Amino acid sequence: MTEKEFANTLSFLEEAWEEGAKEAVALAVNLCSTHNQPPPYWVALAVACLVSPRYQHDMVHIRRWHLVRILRAEGIPWTDVYDEASKRLANEGATCAPSSVRKSYESVQKQLGSSKENGPS
Repeated sequence: MTEKEFANTLSFLEEAWEEGAKEAVALAVNLCSTHNQPPPYWVALAVACLVSPRYQHDMVHIRRWHLVRILRAEGIPWTDVYDEASKRLANEGATCAPSSVRKSYESVQKQLGSSKENGPS
C-alpha cells in the first residue's frame, strides 16, 4: 500500500467513524499496526471515547470549543459566534443551544487556564 493509499484509507475510515461506524476505529487501529505507523489523533480520541463514556462527554465540550475557535479565526464576531456554532453543529447532527456552546467554550477555556478569547461577558 502506498502512502497515498494509506492516507486515503485512514481518511475514509475517519469519515465512517464520524458517521457512527464504530468498527472503523478497529479497522484504523489494525491498518496502522499492520503498516507499523502510529495512529492519527482521531483514532486515539475514538478509542478513548469508546472505552470511557466520561471522555466522550468531555469531547463534546472540546468539539464545541474548537468550533468556536475556528469561527473566530474565520472572522465571525463574538456577538454571532455561538449562534453560528450552534447552527453548524446542528448540520452535523449535534444539535445544541447557543448557550450550551458558550458554556462549553467557557468551561474548556477555564480548564486550559486561559481567560483570553473568552468573548463578551
